Amino acid sequence: MVPQDSGWSWMVLIGAALQLMLTLGISKSSGILFVAFQDRFDSSAATTSLLSTVQNLTYGVSAMFVMTVGVKLTTCRNLVFVGSLLNSAGFIITSRAVSINVLLFSYGVLIGLGYALTIGTSIIMVGLYFDKRRGLATTLAIAGGSVGLDTFQQVLGFTESSQCVTAACEFYIVGYLHDVTGNWVVPFHFLGSSVMLGGIIMFFLPKLKTE
Repeated sequence: MVPQDSGWSWMVLIGAALQLMLTLGISKSSGILFVAFQDRFDSSAATTSLLSTVQNLTYGVSAMFVMTVGVKLTTCRNLVFVGSLLNSAGFIITSRAVSINVLLFSYGVLIGLGYALTIGTSIIMVGLYFDKRRGLATTLAIAGGSVGLDTFQQVLGFTESSQCVTAACEFYIVGYLHDVTGNWVVPFHFLGSSVMLGGIIMFFLPKLKTE
């Protein structure tokens, strides 16, 4: 029996938020890492781009089996544990890599498998440990990913973080509205209104002058 809405549930939420913050933050910083890898190993753009391609392909294919078959064969906790070990091994090997071929295995395959085992299962675990505040807890966990996007890209040199902060706030509000109303109608109306408002604002903004 999973203890729902208890003190341990909030620890699970914190762990899931940190997990998503790390995985999504690093994953979405691939453009910055692309330049760093290219300079470090003096590799061509085509070869370096294979790193993200292999990682995304590995993640996409593996996640399909993890979320359909893996969750039935074992618990989400075991899957997250194994995925965290793969992520750790992948990052350690990547930090010590001496060639782009090693990165294809460590950064592409190992980390891709780690992401597949941790991202979806972390969100599922939050849903298992919460009942009354499931909507709020899930969106707080996902908002951790937005914090990761903001933090890691800032550290790696990316400065345009307003979109990440906005996304995190919207996820929080949507989860709160779901818990208050008990349905997804009002939250989706809120998101739709936000998109329309953003489009109107962007339409009336002055155009940038280009030389």
